[in-house]
Order: sequence, then C-alpha cells, then structure tokens
Amino acid sequence: MTTSTERRTAICLDVDGIISTVPLLSIIAAGVDLIDETVAVQAIVNEATLPPKRAIGLQLRILSEVRTEDAKRSLMSIPTNPDIMSIIASKPGRVFGMTALPRIWVEGMSAQLGIPLYATDVQVGKNRMIQVDAIVEGSDVVDELHSSFDQVVAVGSAINDVRLLDAADVAVVFGPDPPKSIRAIADYWVTTGRALCKLLAPL
Repeated sequence: MTTSTERRTAICLDVDGIISTVPLLSIIAAGVDLIDETVAVQAIVNEATLPPKRAIGLQLRILSEVRTEDAKRSLMSIPTNPDIMSIIASKPGRVFGMTALPRIWVEGMSAQLGIPLYATDVQVGKNRMIQVDAIVEGSDVVDELHSSFDQVVAVGSAINDVRLLDAADVAVVFGPDPPKSIRAIADYWVTTGRALCKLLAPL
C-alpha cells in the first residue's frame, strides 16, 4: 500500500544514460545516415563546448533531417536498465522522465517505459521537424512537479542535466564517471542501477 508520505515525493530521471542503456542519438542514427553528425554533437554535449541549451539546439537542428515516423519507430523500443525499470514499477505515478528529444518522437517510448516524459515542443511539417518551440528545461520540470509533489528527486548523468539537478530538492548523479560540474551540485553519487535502487527505495 502506498502511504501519503510516499505520494509526496516525485522522481525525475533523465532517459538518456539513466533509463536507456544506449544513447538515444545512437539509436536514431542507426536508422538514418547521420552517424558522423550525431557522434560530433554528442561529443559537444559531453565536453560542454557549448552551454547546454545551445548544444541541445544544435542537436535538434541536425535531427531536423530525420523523418518523424523514422524517429518514432526507432525509439518505440529502447534497451533499458532493468534496475531502473524496477524503480519505475515499484513507484507507480511518481516516476517521470526527461529528454531533450521532440515530444512527438517519444510518445511510443513513453508508453514502453510506462511513465510520462517531459520533452521538447516542436512543430512538424512534411514529416520532419521544422521549428523548435520550447526546449525542455530541467528547472521548469521541477517547478511543474512541485505543483503536485512536496519533494522532487532528480537523477542525471550528463552536463545538460545541470538545471534539473540544481533545481531539485535532492540531486542524484548516476554513472561511473560523470562530469565534475554535476558532481559538485549532487547530494548523492551512485555508479550502478542497483545502488540507485537502494538509495531510492525508502522514498
């Protein structure tokens, strides 16, 4: 039985690197001829060559070449971390995901994972992304979750998670070698899915 205390805590996970065991860009690139471009953009994001929001904007401009139906099909069934999926299953209605990818691309992925996903709002024309209306912001996600929950626990692994982690009540960094900039703002740092399960179990 879920207690009232449990219902007051929301958990927000970055899909890329937390839930998915393969970078989402790689999954999309596997189905189209954009492997070199997506690898280059991922390096920019990982190395923090640009501010996170500008790096995500660059990523989305390159991905505008991808047909919407192809992207949706590629993301319909992603490889997932079983430990993270057990967290989702054990806390129904309290786990949320975040991705910088277009919302229209990840509808099927949201259904697969069984959680709502915060994503980027775009306009689509002729089966392609033609305009970015609003890039998802981690701080906005936390603000929205606070309207329904007393506490938000955020879990991230990359430099573009800094706003999500900084705005959360509890910031958890995940992975064996996360960027120093997000380790500096983390309340906890865990390296495995099993360790994350143990940390989140009491919430």
